[in-house]
Amino acid sequence: MSKKSIYGNQTYMDFEFKFNTFPVYFALLPMSYVLPTLYIVCYTVFVFMEHYLRRKEFIVNSQILLVVSMAHIVNLFSFFFGYMSNRFPATGMMTSWCASNNHETLLIFILASHFYLDF
Repeated sequence: MSKKSIYGNQTYMDFEFKFNTFPVYFALLPMSYVLPTLYIVCYTVFVFMEHYLRRKEFIVNSQILLVVSMAHIVNLFSFFFGYMSNRFPATGMMTSWCASNNHETLLIFILASHFYLDF
């Protein structure tokens, strides 16, 4: 394995991203099921809060709603960091950005968050 890095490499810095490619469309595919899920979770919390603020009574057990909502939030974070560590770099959007600056800390944070939330 080579010890070469893309940081500072002019070939990678001159890379031009093209949106109309298969990896970009493939990376956007998971958004088709995440956005409706996010909408349903937000709508459920909104209905619960609206009913509680109007009548000052809980229509469901608040602890169960809290646990389910937190589970959804953690799953969305897991999806986001998994997306940022696997699918997003495969599109080529980050190539010139990573080559022009040394963003080692941000990339380590994304990867560590992905592994922490998945395992």
